[in-house]
Amino acid sequence: MTDNTTLSCFQSAPKKLVTNRKLFLSLPADKPTKLSSNVRRRRTANDAIQSNSIEQLTINSGLTTSGPMLTAASLQQKILDTIKERVEKSGMSSAGLNFQSLAWFLPQSTSYAQTSVDLLEDPLIVTEAEVRRVFQLKESTAYSSMPDSGQTFFYMRTFMFSVHELKEILQTMLDEGYEYFDKLYVWLAELEELDDDYLVFIRYIGQTQGRAFDRHYGDIVRITGSSFARRFIQIALDLHPDVLDSAVIQEFTSATIQFAADQKVRDERERVLIALFGNGTLNVEKGGSGLNWEPKAEDEDLLRKLKPVTASLITSKTKTCSQAMKNELKSLADDIQHMRTTIQQRLALTSTRSLMR
Repeated sequence: MTDNTTLSCFQSAPKKLVTNRKLFLSLPADKPTKLSSNVRRRRTANDAIQSNSIEQLTINSGLTTSGPMLTAASLQQKILDTIKERVEKSGMSSAGLNFQSLAWFLPQSTSYAQTSVDLLEDPLIVTEAEVRRVFQLKESTAYSSMPDSGQTFFYMRTFMFSVHELKEILQTMLDEGYEYFDKLYVWLAELEELDDDYLVFIRYIGQTQGRAFDRHYGDIVRITGSSFARRFIQIALDLHPDVLDSAVIQEFTSATIQFAADQKVRDERERVLIALFGNGTLNVEKGGSGLNWEPKAEDEDLLRKLKPVTASLITSKTKTCSQAMKNELKSLADDIQHMRTTIQQRLALTSTRSLMR
């Protein structure tokens, strides 16, 4: 990066100058991204090889081709195999995934093969500018035009953290009892190889029939529940609100469904994107707003053999809620409402400051 603008320090990071978030995230996608020295890149091949000769690249990795040359066909095959494997591990069928059904996002050349490989292997260090070179992305903002009805958009939110900031959030989640999410330990292991002021990228994949920006803003305003992604965002908003302020919301334009489609079709497309970014996303669910689990015959047989007594326990062990307990519940609800109002006010103030810049 050649910009000589005075760089800002992250408030809670070590006292080293690191790249300003908005400046970094606005790098043009059509130019090679020269990362500042505070960003360490872990490559599976020689970094000196330029993108215009990447087809000559030899890659020795379990997720890439084992032959002497990476071709467009071999790259597509490896991405497809990885996507199918991850979808199956999530408990969903990959029967409908093939070159034809995934033509909307599979690379047609090896121009940016290394970035595609990094997305599969090391998504935390893949920058927003690099992702823009691989995918057709359109940024969604408060000024974006409203979409036509009947369309389904697939979007990505990109949050940029210093390693120090992300570790602080993850430690808070562990302290609060989120240790049963394997993703926390995967991230912490990755971060151990990086200095505290290195920059990493966490993403969230979703689908919407409106503007992606509105979906993001609405989710931030209505931060309720204790899911992994929601709690992560709550803590980030509390500790490092500038991260959310500088978040980039983008639509995968090649993934857009222009007409009313079956929910299964939409859900599959979302799951494919989640699988592609793997451990680099906040998504811990399989993906899909219409996801339903259909038990198999053996599942029903097993349930009958277990002879569950849940229904009978509900009727026999429950009792009328006392007035004292009702009062406690009301007090808790009031506290939650107060917290929600505070967050909304803080977000509105942050958004106003952002628009004034």
